[in-house]
Amino acid sequence: MHELAITKEVIRIIREEAEKNSISSVKYVSLELGGLTTYKKESLLYFFNILKKDEEALQEAVLKIIEVGGKVRCKECGAVGTVEDPILPLCKACDSSDIEITQGKDLRLRDLRGN
Repeated sequence: MHELAITKEVIRIIREEAEKNSISSVKYVSLELGGLTTYKKESLLYFFNILKKDEEALQEAVLKIIEVGGKVRCKECGAVGTVEDPILPLCKACDSSDIEITQGKDLRLRDLRGN
């Protein structure tokens, strides 16, 4: 259910960005959803379509969610690779958990269009 709270925050950010860019009617929004977040694409879309009804500037907005895989760099062996498990990401080369996540841990506003 934390997708409801994060979707409310996304809508707040969209409102702010629309105001900054003098957009009174948002037509298109794209979000980048990291594969290492625990957010579910379907839930975000569902809550967005419900919550946008209460936002005058978002009535016609279409949300596209672009999923981005997780990438890590191992601090032990230096390997760079992909990872799928958001709970316990491990290095595929040496199974170390001492890794730096370099991609896939965020939810970001990628594009906002309107008039």
